[in-house]
Amino acid sequence: HVPRYYDVPIPRPKSQVVFCLDVSQSMYGDGIKDARRHLGKALRDLPSSHGFDVVAFNENLFPFAKRLTSAHPVQKWRAIQWLEGLEPTSYTNIYDAVESAFQYKGRGRRPAAEPTRLDMVFLLSVGAPTRGRFRHADRVVQHIGLLSTRDVPVHTIAAGERVFVLLQRIAEITGGVFTDAFE
Repeated sequence: HVPRYYDVPIPRPKSQVVFCLDVSQSMYGDGIKDARRHLGKALRDLPSSHGFDVVAFNENLFPFAKRLTSAHPVQKWRAIQWLEGLEPTSYTNIYDAVESAFQYKGRGRRPAAEPTRLDMVFLLSVGAPTRGRFRHADRVVQHIGLLSTRDVPVHTIAAGERVFVLLQRIAEITGGVFTDAFE
């Protein structure tokens, strides 16, 4: 059994994965419901040998565990309960959310003191960046590419057409896969 998130496989045994989830105002209503459903299923399907964290973001960042935690059934249940409590509000800070995922690997402005393996990052967003260190699409793509160095793919999921091109470019520069959330 290979767990999947928006049909993108998480194949490696003992994968270490960070899910970045847009909880800006644009996700209000069906957007957040669908995102919770998909992420909940992916988390439930992760074997306990995997590690994960979830970084919810609007203009601020809301990490679930603040570390890569074991996909133990209790941790997965806690993460799903935590997701249910998130309410979409505010603006969109894509770059800082992705950068926070790479901190576990020892990259970015606040690298972990003891870096660990990071196998992939998932980024689901509905809107263009309006907050954060980088807001211009070219800079966001460039700097996420520098974080990734193509050894950690950033798989992107577009929950709105306004962000298709940006997320396609991020996936391409990092060796990730782009997915339309509505297909």
